[in-house]
Amino acid sequence: MKEVLKLEHIQKYYGNGGNITKAIQDISFSVEEGEFVGIMGASGSGKTTLLNCISTIDTVSAGHIYLDGTDVTEINEKQIARFRRENLGFVFQDFNLLDTLTISENIALALTMLCCIVLGMGVPTTANYCIMASTCAPILITIGVPKIAAHFFVFYFGIVADITPPVALAAYAGSAIAKADPMKTGLNATRLAIAAFIIPYIFAYSPIMLFIGDDVTAFNVVKIIITSFGGMFLLAAGLIGFMLRKMNPVLRLISIAAGLMMIHPGTITDIVGIAILVVLLVVQTLENKRDKVHA
Repeated sequence: MKEVLKLEHIQKYYGNGGNITKAIQDISFSVEEGEFVGIMGASGSGKTTLLNCISTIDTVSAGHIYLDGTDVTEINEKQIARFRRENLGFVFQDFNLLDTLTISENIALALTMLCCIVLGMGVPTTANYCIMASTCAPILITIGVPKIAAHFFVFYFGIVADITPPVALAAYAGSAIAKADPMKTGLNATRLAIAAFIIPYIFAYSPIMLFIGDDVTAFNVVKIIITSFGGMFLLAAGLIGFMLRKMNPVLRLISIAAGLMMIHPGTITDIVGIAILVVLLVVQTLENKRDKVHA
């Protein structure tokens, strides 16, 4: 079998002088084509450091790493960038993806969103949907998104293009009536309607909201509606800075975090998000009553 990876006496040290941390000490092994190899160890044992060295993100203190016959420890910085681009792929530990979707679905949804916003700029509603349904919806249907959810996804983002700069047609029309700055109006409209950018994703990875799927029950539908609306309420309040009264920066961050937790599917995140929502509402209600008493 062809040897695709070989490590010879790898060592990685951090620090200098009398303060040296030995992250990796004399590691050697090889991987042949077709093999699947797992690296196990306690937290802090050097697993991530080893993988970073193999993937050329980090450099070794001593030893050699051969990838498909090439000694990556001897390649200069310019060559390593080209080698990495042409020969390596990464899935990071913190991948920052929607964990309920596959990698292809994450990429497809994000790119489809951008396409819908660009193609929907300055187009009337009916024509907007025709363009989205014929160009973007088939992409989502191909990767497994239910048809109705896919059409709702593209239609929503096609519509929010009217309030998304640089061609925020609806916002610019409003700015002309109000005699306000068009770009500022467009940016402010996007900020106020930011929750609308979340709704299509709820359709895509929680199609129960559209009565689609095998898990459609009265309880699940009510649950997803409550958590989705609660999440959007918290998210909008945090971004705007006002719920029942003006919110300080800390409360705004808490509100945004709680909103995202409620939108994300999961029992624990929903419970935590609802608890934070209740606490914020109670605190702000009490503060409003206190202000009325002192007034």
